[in-house]
Amino acid sequence: MLKIINYEVESNTDLLIVHISDIHYSNHYGNRLKKVINELKKVKPDYICITGDTIDNLGVTKKKAMSDITNYLDELSKISKVIMCLGNHDTRDYKGMKDNKWYEKLNKDIIVLNNTYYEDDNICFYGLTIDDEYYHHEKDGVNELAEELSKIKLSNKYNILLFHSPVNFEKEEVARINKFDLVLVGHTHNGLTHHIVPGNFGLVAPSHGFYLKNARYSFKSGKSKVIISGGVTKLSVGTGMFHIFNILFTSDLNYIYLKKDKKS
Repeated sequence: MLKIINYEVESNTDLLIVHISDIHYSNHYGNRLKKVINELKKVKPDYICITGDTIDNLGVTKKKAMSDITNYLDELSKISKVIMCLGNHDTRDYKGMKDNKWYEKLNKDIIVLNNTYYEDDNICFYGLTIDDEYYHHEKDGVNELAEELSKIKLSNKYNILLFHSPVNFEKEEVARINKFDLVLVGHTHNGLTHHIVPGNFGLVAPSHGFYLKNARYSFKSGKSKVIISGGVTKLSVGTGMFHIFNILFTSDLNYIYLKKDKKS
């Protein structure tokens, strides 16, 4: 089942971004991905942004599943321009496998932002990658995130950051440095919290155990609006026997309508 969440954000241009995250592809969830494709074919957004954890682990890149996810991304790129950043599962060592740069072998129409940027008309997308070790101590990574953000030189266009995790963006040290107009993230899997539960908190989140204050929807960080994707997959194969409960959760799509400020 798909869950569509609508956002309207003031910008210097009018366009629609569909934001997804955390596909965690292995060899499962085919029906979920088909539903996402069918929905996107109907709405035909200007951009499709994917904020990390496209694959569940590097082992996928040695199996037929890799051609499946490659074909899937190709299908997305036929609908709209695909812009993606990397998450911890996309590069994390797996059973002796080191990061094999699988994302550099994708169709050139799929724009992978690995600590780089992409400009298009009135908008500029940046993709930030931080080493996997960061995700093992996220709660103590405030200064590391702030330092990485301080290295990015922004354009004079509407600036959008793609990063995997929302953690620490609410902290003063990061909010003070963060000058992006919009930040798109994922990682938290909605805190495994149902949409009927009010608030932004999540009950359980990766690397955090129980309770995370900003695990769902959106919040402010400095002048930025931070929008969190709940993910296509909530419980991946990597969770072991718990992945069978993934059927209880929705696949989330954020529809972000950038609206031109009529006063500008």
